[in-house]
Amino acid sequence: MFILLFLIIIMFVILFGIPYICKARVNDMVKSYSSKYISSLSYSDASLNLLRHFPDVAVVLSDFELKSGESNSLAAEKMDLMVGLSSILKKEFTNVKEMVVKNGTVTCENINGDSELYAYGVNMSVKNNDSKLKGEVMAKDVSYAKDGLIYFSGVSLDAVTNGLLDLGNKVYTFNNSNLKINDLNVNLDGDMSFLNNNLKFDVSFLSDQAPMADIVNVFYRYFYSPEKVDGSGIVSGTFDNLTTQGQADYLLSLSTEDGKIEFGDQDLNYAALDGKVDIRPAPDGYVLSIDSKKFVFNDVVLGALVGDAAIEDHKYDISSLKFNVLDGVVTASGSYDIHNASSFTANIDAKSLDLSKMKDELPAISAMVPLNDSIVSSADLKLRLNGNISGAGVNLNTLKGNGELHSDKIAVKDSKSIETLRTLLRLGNKYSTVFEDVDIFFTIANGRMKVSPFTTHIDNLKLNVSGDHGFDGGLNYLVKAELPRSDMGETVNSIINSISRTAAAFGINVPVSDAIKLNVKISGTFDSPVVTPVN
Repeated sequence: MFILLFLIIIMFVILFGIPYICKARVNDMVKSYSSKYISSLSYSDASLNLLRHFPDVAVVLSDFELKSGESNSLAAEKMDLMVGLSSILKKEFTNVKEMVVKNGTVTCENINGDSELYAYGVNMSVKNNDSKLKGEVMAKDVSYAKDGLIYFSGVSLDAVTNGLLDLGNKVYTFNNSNLKINDLNVNLDGDMSFLNNNLKFDVSFLSDQAPMADIVNVFYRYFYSPEKVDGSGIVSGTFDNLTTQGQADYLLSLSTEDGKIEFGDQDLNYAALDGKVDIRPAPDGYVLSIDSKKFVFNDVVLGALVGDAAIEDHKYDISSLKFNVLDGVVTASGSYDIHNASSFTANIDAKSLDLSKMKDELPAISAMVPLNDSIVSSADLKLRLNGNISGAGVNLNTLKGNGELHSDKIAVKDSKSIETLRTLLRLGNKYSTVFEDVDIFFTIANGRMKVSPFTTHIDNLKLNVSGDHGFDGGLNYLVKAELPRSDMGETVNSIINSISRTAAAFGINVPVSDAIKLNVKISGTFDSPVVTPVN
């Protein structure tokens, strides 16, 4: 009985006394190990627990903060390390079997201030079994931003990683690893390493086919709040050479065949995509690329849309953009600066546009020119513009620039201006309403388009047109018409011949030209033009 009691006392001394006796050794061991891998480690208390992981030993650090670099840290209420007893005796962490972090906070800030990662409510467990690591990480609130672009904010994170640890080279390779961001499941592949006090990632990721609502819920926080999200998509990409200093070569991609976001805003109704959007870094910002079969923005439908936009501090520079619209092909470049009164520049070169569809498919441009479904033509158009954007549309009163329109033939149906001109010239229905060899040059300023004089013809009727119109619909044009006298009605020709003969009887020579010239002014509006003869 005495021997049993003595053994019990010895056991209690070992279990409860050794942690206090070895406390200094534990502190030295933690400091020695941490100095090899991290910039600094602070904690309020380091203790041993022989019962929690018996026969292994628990090293518990309270109120600790682990730093790598000047602005990257992991802080938590407790870190629990399960180590072999031999590690304590050898005074080194050679056999760490498990690490548990409770209620932690992760902060990673680039020294230049252009990259930020924050995670709150972090609980983490990493188990080591002969260099095979299994990790579980949960965080309640995670945010990441780079170069002014917020990728996600306030999302929840749940990760399960499996992989191999090469302790000698300080490399961890992912294997069958999964990351869940809110409701979006993402599979991870690649490795991370710890070299020269720097944590480096070379990772690729691929999500499951997911509802667009789940994707938007992750990446869409500080923009418009959508009323409805339809379709599905896949998120993928790579993070190459990603370090805690915020330097990275990354690619973030979204692919969808039927993605659609409805906003319910008066100016911004909806956007739909059948294609792929990429985001990648640039020296002073990032590049947004699109490659799609179809992109719909409000009522504008663009086919085969391909192009890049370099983005820096809310300034967009578009170097090359190509798409199909109005049965033609458009190439465009330009810029957009939110900070400079939402100003923009645009260089547009369009080939073989069906002008009859412009009013419905490109309302912003049709507002500048009096074209509607009564115009039947295939035309080439060039525009060089600058101005300001208000809401989701162009403020037409701020537009300045110039342009050209070229077409072999423009057919006009049911035009009040043409019908009035027919009546003035007594043409009846003899002439068609097809303008041939149309070459128009124009300038834009102060809410009006000024058209330089150009010559066209309808059959034998020669027309020289000049003037301007306002984007409010007001017309101010001068048309100089020249028509062969032989094409005019018999009554008109009889009157002209009678006047000439009467004048000759009095000795007055009145030359009769083979062509009749008439100037008319077109005023009023696009919908209600007024045609009147002028000198």
